[in-house]
Amino acid sequence: MEAEEIIEKISLIEKAIRDYVINTEHWIFYWIDTEEVQDFIKEYPDGYEDRIDLRIGTINNSIISFSIVFDGHPYCLEISRFGILHTFRDTVKAKWMEWNGKIKEMQIEEKKEDLAYHKRKVEEIEKELNELTL
Repeated sequence: MEAEEIIEKISLIEKAIRDYVINTEHWIFYWIDTEEVQDFIKEYPDGYEDRIDLRIGTINNSIISFSIVFDGHPYCLEISRFGILHTFRDTVKAKWMEWNGKIKEMQIEEKKEDLAYHKRKVEEIEKELNELTL
């Protein structure tokens, strides 16, 4: 394999990771614990996602270093942080719901999913019992 092919593959992986993150609804909430991110969202509540650029840094298994660049920030702010790709979307969803005071709704939804799972399991076991008693 030639160097150009390796470089092209690296570029494709970086693009795939960036697309995965950017295509996650409310993706910036992964970094909501950072004061600068909170301030930026408060300052631009209706257009903050359009004013933030994401750059991919180091890729190491599922841990990625990201740089977040705030367009139009008076100090040209750039924040570098690590992220875990495997749990990225679940983390974003949980942090977004917490920020918007919707934790209870998320917990209710999770309990409904648990209940549906257990109902299916009960039905399966009842079916097995019926088959055994015939």
